[in-house]
This record gives sequence, C-alpha cells and structure tokens, in this order.
Amino acid sequence: MDGTNKCLGLVLILISFMYLGMVSIPVKAQSVSNIIISPDGSLIGTTAIVQSGNIYTFTANITGNIQVQRSNIVIDGAGFAIN
Repeated sequence: MDGTNKCLGLVLILISFMYLGMVSIPVKAQSVSNIIISPDGSLIGTTAIVQSGNIYTFTANITGNIQVQRSNIVIDGAGFAIN
C-alpha cells in the first residue's frame, strides 16, 4: 500500500469508530407504579412488596406511589427506596 491508500484506510477506520460511538443502546427504564394496600390488606400493582400479617416489606426499590387504605400496618423498606 502506498501512502494515499494507508491514509484512506485510517480515515475509514476512524469513521467506523465514530459511527460505533454514535449508535444508541436502548436501556430499560423503570416504570412508575401505582401501588395500593387495600382496606382488606391485599396488594395491588406490585410484586416488590411482601406481606406477613400487618407488616409489608420491600423486596426491591420502588418507583412510583403507594396508596395506603389499611390502618395499623408497618411498612418496612428493608434498605430499599421509594423514588
């Protein structure tokens, strides 16, 4: 290869790397939940909370809202967060 072909080859390689850098990679977004703890104690809208008697314990971070319709319960975040 002469100098011109080497230069053209390098330019094509650089353009390829620039293109690869612009390719977007989809990411999974967290969906916003509307969680309800109903008056009878049942959970609606999530599997990220488990119930044992009157104690409701997070098993993962939650993004969304929690509507509590039941009295005399304990919500244990267990180190997880509500965003």
